[in-house]
Amino acid sequence: MVHLDYVGDSGRYTMHRSVSKRFKVRPGTYIIIPNTFVSDDVGEYLLRIFTETVEGQTLAIELTNNKENL
Repeated sequence: MVHLDYVGDSGRYTMHRSVSKRFKVRPGTYIIIPNTFVSDDVGEYLLRIFTETVEGQTLAIELTNNKENL
């Protein structure tokens, strides 16, 4: 069995269009689980991940999901 360390969450569920959070993490593999305010409700989302290198450079990654792709 693999042990996963808890890093954080987006906080209390609220019905907002967007949620943002900042975490400092060590290099590694992480799992991000997008979800909706209403359980079992399929919705569209855009997940943006920004990373900074030791030199201060920034890398942006965008993942999208919409109902047409399901």
